[in-house]
Amino acid sequence: MVNGAATRFPAHGQSVVIRPYRKTLLADCEEKVRFDIFSEEKQTYVESCYAYTSTDLAAELHRQHGV
Repeated sequence: MVNGAATRFPAHGQSVVIRPYRKTLLADCEEKVRFDIFSEEKQTYVESCYAYTSTDLAAELHRQHGV
């Protein structure tokens, strides 16, 4: 939904609305999750990012569902 390459998400304890669109298993306990960030102010997706997470947390993220 957002043009351009995904960049690493700079997590600093903030809360954002995301739409996951791809997960890649990297190791036994780690996954790379790609997602779009939704701007409530602009009412559109504004950035494409990725982050690394545990497989347990990644299992809770479902493609195309806003979180």
